[in-house]
Amino acid sequence: MKSIYLDCFSGISGNMFLGALLAAGFPIAKLEGELQKLHLGRYELICDKVNKAGISALYFDVEQPHHHHEHRHLADIAEIINSSMLSDDVKDKALAIFTELARAEAKVHGTTVDEVHFHEVGAIDTIIDVVGVLLGLEHLGIEKVYCGRAMTGFGYVECAHGTMPVPAPATAELLQGLPQEKGRIEKELTTPTGAVLLKCLAQYSSEIPLTAEQIVYGAGKMDLAIPNVLRAYLGEERESEGELYEAATNLDDESGEIVAFVCQQLLAAGAKDVWTEPIYMKKGRPGVTLCYLCDKTLLQQLNDYVLENTKALGVRFHSVRRQVLQRKVVLQNTPFGPVHIKVGICPSGKTKSAPEYEDVQKLAREKGLSVREIYDSI
Repeated sequence: MKSIYLDCFSGISGNMFLGALLAAGFPIAKLEGELQKLHLGRYELICDKVNKAGISALYFDVEQPHHHHEHRHLADIAEIINSSMLSDDVKDKALAIFTELARAEAKVHGTTVDEVHFHEVGAIDTIIDVVGVLLGLEHLGIEKVYCGRAMTGFGYVECAHGTMPVPAPATAELLQGLPQEKGRIEKELTTPTGAVLLKCLAQYSSEIPLTAEQIVYGAGKMDLAIPNVLRAYLGEERESEGELYEAATNLDDESGEIVAFVCQQLLAAGAKDVWTEPIYMKKGRPGVTLCYLCDKTLLQQLNDYVLENTKALGVRFHSVRRQVLQRKVVLQNTPFGPVHIKVGICPSGKTKSAPEYEDVQKLAREKGLSVREIYDSI
């Protein structure tokens, strides 16, 4: 599984994250083309190599002819995203990110999600940062995002609500549950946009859980005593062959829509695998067994999620062991366009491969072909 690990030793912002993805090979031309689907008006994308206290990094920013921060509600941002021609996956994740940001702002300011004025985070550049990060992850085939301890900085910052402590209240709210520290720089290092991207996309890891094939840097706006950069490691996640846990619960009174959604959320939260099995319950009613495989460290979190978001009254689980093949993902050009190929390496050295279904599905829609035609061609 291709993954990325974010080393936030100098904090994180939306443009730092996107800068790192551009440095990793996400083409700026691809970003420009996809962003046109949002119809955001006039702006210019800045993408330059810079040096931050001795480290070469890629700086990304957005310039607007008459720069001002528009006050938008969540409904306004939802309209911009939903009316675009972006992929459904990108739209759904972008809406989830802005909704989470609205919840944090609403809690801090004692208002409702619908009444929140986004101020700075409602500006065009922040919409571009959020959507751009999602597009970059999708283009690079990154399935899992990890992060280290977030450096927040300290002191005070001027914003639309006045002088606020660092981390800003919304940032502090969003970083709950993630390890963090102030550090020694008296500046705002982690922004609300950076914090919400970590909350919605990343899983904390004290170690780098992947074999790094690439290390890149996304630059921040400030010149500090330390390099104001986000360091990102990209590579294949190291699969655990040790002890895992398999958990399951039987459901006979739950809708298929909810079961499907819970499956997606379990995977997003770090489950190694999620699946359902058709069963007949003791009273003859048809149902499903919801099953998931995870590390011990995530077992309680995933069990709690299932118990809170389904009609299950209990979850059973046991430890299991597994053997896994070494795996990698390669990008292959085809007559229809680029496709990510998953490759498994057998103990004998032989390989077996399969194209990434989401890539094939996307090309099938774009080219007006069947999925089978593209599979056969590859």
